[in-house]
Amino acid sequence: MLINCDKFFINELQKEGYDLDYKKLIEIYRKSRESDGYQKRQSQKRKMYGDSE
Repeated sequence: MLINCDKFFINELQKEGYDLDYKKLIEIYRKSRESDGYQKRQSQKRKMYGDSE
């Protein structure tokens, strides 16, 4: 799932008590793409659909 992270979304997160800004949210997202679980899932997708991605 991809989320459109604009200033309005960030503002709503901050109103709900999350201490995030755009830079921090992108940092978290990029770190999640490096996780073992994500890498494993991507590897399985490549095997299933081929290396066309």
